[in-house]
Amino acid sequence: MTVAVELTRNDALGAHLDVELGITEDDVVSPWHAAFASAAAFTVGGILPLLAILLPPPGARVPVTFVAVLLALALTGSVGARIGGSPKRRAAARVVVGGFVALLATFLIGNLLGATGVV
Repeated sequence: MTVAVELTRNDALGAHLDVELGITEDDVVSPWHAAFASAAAFTVGGILPLLAILLPPPGARVPVTFVAVLLALALTGSVGARIGGSPKRRAAARVVVGGFVALLATFLIGNLLGATGVV
């Protein structure tokens, strides 16, 4: 009991994080670094779909963009799995399937509303 009182006397949260969870101040990521990393990731991740919609001829834009986005999602899932130490194929497949469903739903809703962008 005396040890617990002494450990938590000055900084109860810090003591709890260090002793019970093994987290120190150095382990906590800066929110500014996270924000800049996120902004950079979204910018880089958006370049491939942007080029896929701008470069092909109008009749091929939707299918080319569809494929480009699925490839970008597979790459993103694989890199994320590598960073997180998870199986790459499973993570990539999960992201691609989710992206495929989202792309298909968006296309179908746009088609129903007459806003597919297909020329």
